[in-house]
Amino acid sequence: FEVSGIDIADEGIKQIKKSLKKVDLKVGDVFDKLPCPDNSFDAIVSIQVLQHSKEKGIKKAISEIKRILRPKGILFVTLCGRYSGGKVRYCLVKTAKQIAPNIFIPTIGHEKGLVHFIYTKKILLNHYKGFKLLKQWRDEKDYYCLLCENQE
Repeated sequence: FEVSGIDIADEGIKQIKKSLKKVDLKVGDVFDKLPCPDNSFDAIVSIQVLQHSKEKGIKKAISEIKRILRPKGILFVTLCGRYSGGKVRYCLVKTAKQIAPNIFIPTIGHEKGLVHFIYTKKILLNHYKGFKLLKQWRDEKDYYCLLCENQE
């Protein structure tokens, strides 16, 4: 595999480069224009990333993913919802400051101050409607998981 990655944290990139020698990593913001040509990836994996913006930023990031993912390319994404184990998520919702519909900023915990867009199944499917849904499930921590194919 040829592996590429982008992260907003320079330190995170440095740590990954210590473990993975043959990987193209860049410091950047996934909510900006991605530094990649159109149709340049067969697969994209996003684990707990695309929820960290307001809806406008998330939709822009999804549009950029569609642009850089080849036709029939695969997208795997995980995102948080309101509940975990049948209970409202404590740090991400219950004790967080709500700044807009579905948008919370935790006031405690390791993600204190970090914007979270909290998904419902309906919103999730709407955001990714430009992809062919192959499989949707919730993992052991109740995060939404989507496996999709680029239809373009």
